[in-house]
Amino acid sequence: MPDPNFMVIGAQKGGTSWMADMMRQHPDIYGPPKKELHFFNLEENYRRGIDAYRSLFDGHNGEKAIGEFTPNYLWSCPNQDEISRLGVIPNIPKLIHDQFPDLKLIVSLRNPVDRAISAFMHFIRARSYAPFKRIHEVGHTNGIITMGHYRSNISEWLKYYPLEQFHFVVYEEGIRKNKLETLQGVFRFLEVDDSFVPENMDARVNARRGHLFLYMNYFSPLLARAFFKVFQPLKDVDYPLIKLTAEEKSRLKSHYESENKGLSELIQMPLPW
Repeated sequence: MPDPNFMVIGAQKGGTSWMADMMRQHPDIYGPPKKELHFFNLEENYRRGIDAYRSLFDGHNGEKAIGEFTPNYLWSCPNQDEISRLGVIPNIPKLIHDQFPDLKLIVSLRNPVDRAISAFMHFIRARSYAPFKRIHEVGHTNGIITMGHYRSNISEWLKYYPLEQFHFVVYEEGIRKNKLETLQGVFRFLEVDDSFVPENMDARVNARRGHLFLYMNYFSPLLARAFFKVFQPLKDVDYPLIKLTAEEKSRLKSHYESENKGLSELIQMPLPW
């Protein structure tokens, strides 16, 4: 059984689910049925041993490119309390490099302010936070803020892998606007046929839920499922509105301008934010 030779390592809420769906259609790319393996970033999975990890690729059938899609791998959690609470592993790049030093690494980067807001909404939908919470109250948890520290997170990876083993995608310009061109770039990076065109490229993956659903789901998930099964047209209603204030967005923007200063030079590509 060949080892994996590529990983899509992030960023979380950066379109990696869409990328996984598209890439796995390619006849010369194999990824396990489960999209996110979380082997190298969660202690409970990692202690099962590397042979258990390799067994997850048993379905490989001669494809040239073999890999997985776990966007949390990009994140180096800086908070010891969070490391303990979540059971995450602090030095993911080293663990992966010790096993697979020749990996090709694919990273999708999204405007970090939008990424943080999307993550915040994700955890409201998961009922981790009440829908009336403010992002500054919970942003220090679950990587909501720090997963957007692209410069420091990528710098950790660059301690172990040279830049030429990375392929960067910009979510706004690539996945949102130039889907086929973006996939062709990924295919060329993986040295597979770049003329392949996946189906359903415009499909929405992990589509957002309306804010009415988020409120009802937080207080009564069973009622929410029953209600929206009957009243499906209401599932996209954004009332009561869960919205960040202009001041909250401004604080996030200033924070990321400082944290990600020099990122474009680090990865040697322009960024639109």
